[in-house]
Amino acid sequence: MNAKNKILLALCLAAIVSMVWLYPAMLPCAMAKYPDKPIHVINPSSPGSSGDILSRIAIDILQKEKIIEVPILVEYKPGGGLSIGYDYVAGKRGDPYIITPVVTQFMTLPILGVTKSTLKDFTILCELASDPFIPQVRKDYEYQTLKELMDGALKNPGKIRWGGIGQGGGDRIIMMRVAKKTGAQFNYVPFKGPAEIVMALLGKHIDVSSNQLNESYAQISSGEFKCLAIASSARSEFLPDVPTLAELGYDIEQGAYRGFAAPADIPEEARSFLEDAFKKLNDHPRWKREFIEKFQIQQEYRNGASFRKLIENQIVPEFRNTYKDIGLLK
Repeated sequence: MNAKNKILLALCLAAIVSMVWLYPAMLPCAMAKYPDKPIHVINPSSPGSSGDILSRIAIDILQKEKIIEVPILVEYKPGGGLSIGYDYVAGKRGDPYIITPVVTQFMTLPILGVTKSTLKDFTILCELASDPFIPQVRKDYEYQTLKELMDGALKNPGKIRWGGIGQGGGDRIIMMRVAKKTGAQFNYVPFKGPAEIVMALLGKHIDVSSNQLNESYAQISSGEFKCLAIASSARSEFLPDVPTLAELGYDIEQGAYRGFAAPADIPEEARSFLEDAFKKLNDHPRWKREFIEKFQIQQEYRNGASFRKLIENQIVPEFRNTYKDIGLLK
């Protein structure tokens, strides 16, 4: 071998050795195992909201039980009836380090055109719970069953006052769906929050209300309120004697849904990891004790694909049809 070839061989060997040593550093960041940095939970509402409570309890269990070992940080982006926060998350397409709690407005705001984003802008990760609506009356009210209430409304159209939160929320929608089944008419009275509804019902300023169980569980437990039915697929373990709407002939299920989502187009590895983490959260005894039982919520787990199917095929169409009925949509 002449001198020239020896020099070329030495250079080639040197290049190979250099590549072996440098190869790990040359790997792209995408090949690092997910997650390798903090995950940010973007809360589109204010501290103390239902989405915030969901997030805080979930994060505490995920971290302390080492289901997710990187830090999970909460950021608040309230405003616009939750639209600002949800649009922010949608704008982080492909970023697996951004997630957000899913509450009912996640599904209703796009229908009403309040958000720029739609369902296609998100990766649905899971449903963890459903907080079903309950129609309830005072213990001394003249109608003590749902049938009596409907019969009374048919005899006195628009006379019975039904209270709920806001004009286009689930409280009014459950009233509209029940009324539509029978042709009954109610006088809907909107309030700003659940505390006002409880006080109005106690003070006889309204006759019936619809809200989540935990919002009036104390009054139901004490006997001040009577729950007429529950809008869930099965009876509540907290009110085992209260029939579902389906048992009473109303094929209606409706609640405030609780889950998590991420921006669209996140890597499959990240989607799988997050979905698996939330399944472990759902199965952990602390979750049932500290969220489900504490707030009298129905434990209802669905993976991302199943929850998306429910949203697309059932929840959104039902909301859209009811919004048309009450004039919020053409």
